[in-house]
Amino acid sequence: CMNRPVTIAVIASPGHSGQTWLSLLIGSHPAAVSLGEIDALYGLQDVSRSCMLCGDGCEFWSAFNKAWSPEENIFLQLADFSGVRLLSFSKVEKFRDQLFDARIKLKVIRLLRDGRAVTASYARKYPSRHYDDIVKAWAHSAHENDRWFLQIPPEDRIVVSYESLVEHTSATILYICAFLDIDYRDSMIEYWKIKH
Repeated sequence: CMNRPVTIAVIASPGHSGQTWLSLLIGSHPAAVSLGEIDALYGLQDVSRSCMLCGDGCEFWSAFNKAWSPEENIFLQLADFSGVRLLSFSKVEKFRDQLFDARIKLKVIRLLRDGRAVTASYARKYPSRHYDDIVKAWAHSAHENDRWFLQIPPEDRIVVSYESLVEHTSATILYICAFLDIDYRDSMIEYWKIKH
C-alpha cells in the first residue's frame, strides 16, 4: 500500500441530500477521485458492474475487479489502484470499520439539506411509498449520520448545507478544499467535463 496517508472524504447525509453531486465536485480535482456509494460493493466478489455512471462498460471498476482482494482494506486498495491521494465517497456505512486505519486520514463532511426537500425528492422517485415511511426513514438516517459525525474529531469534520452549495457553489467548494487540504480549482465546478 501507499507509504503516504490517503485522505478519505466521506459525505455523511441521508440519500437525496446532494451527496453524489458533492462527491463528483470533489472528484473533479486532479488529485482526487469520486467513488460514490461504496456500500453497493458490500458482499460482492465481482465489482466490475458497480459503476452507476458507466454501467457494465466501466473501465475503472472492471480493471479494479481483477486487482482487488475482498478481504483487504477496500479504501487502501482503491487509493493504490487509482494512484490519487484523495478519495471521495458518499455512502460508506457498511465499510466504516475499515476507515479507522493509521494509513487513512479521514475527513467527514456532514451535508445538511432541508428535510422537506429530501422527503419530497424521495416521494417523487418512489411514489408508491407512504409519505410517513419516507419521513421516518429520513429522520432515522439523519440521526445516524449525526451520531457518527459527532464521534469524529472536530478538526476532521465540517458541516455544509446543500442550500449553500447550490447558491454559493464556488465559495462552498473553496471552503471544502481548504478543509481537505487541496487547492481550489474553478474547473471543479464543471464536474461533467471530467471523466468519473
